[in-house]
Amino acid sequence: MSIKKLMVIAVSCSWLIFGTYAQATTANKVDVSAVKVQWKNVDKFRDIDAASGIQKRFEKRVMNNLDEYLKQELSKYLKRGQQASVTVYNLDLAGDVRPVIGQGGNIRIIQDIYPPMIDIEYVIKGPKDQVVAKQRKRVRDIGFNMNAKLAGSTEALAYEKRMLKRWLRESLAGK
Repeated sequence: MSIKKLMVIAVSCSWLIFGTYAQATTANKVDVSAVKVQWKNVDKFRDIDAASGIQKRFEKRVMNNLDEYLKQELSKYLKRGQQASVTVYNLDLAGDVRPVIGQGGNIRIIQDIYPPMIDIEYVIKGPKDQVVAKQRKRVRDIGFNMNAKLAGSTEALAYEKRMLKRWLRESLAGK
């Protein structure tokens, strides 16, 4: 077989593989625009305290991070034409902020006695604006610190995200 024929076969195979990969990845994309997130009375949240930096900026980062995460995760459970709205009423981040003596700053201490908690509600509506699913729950993960994978994680809000992912899966899988 000539080099030219081998090259044609190789290029054809790469197009086939790439095309299949592209179809698979686009088929798994979710429409995050179908999910809206609202935050109610953030100034009254139990613990959204910044360990360092400016409090309002920290709150904004936390809300943006969880906002994106909730949209991504919840949209995986939506069927074609469905819309979801999420309302967060209260948030208590994992750990507790404590002053550091002599440093002039604070640090967030992660211990079992400070589990993450979120008071959250979702409403899923169908194409004709009918309510398909609805739930409000105070979700708490008292075993949050037992996962070895998350113990050294540098991902922002890893404990809170895992708690939300589990709750959504338990609430919506199979519906």
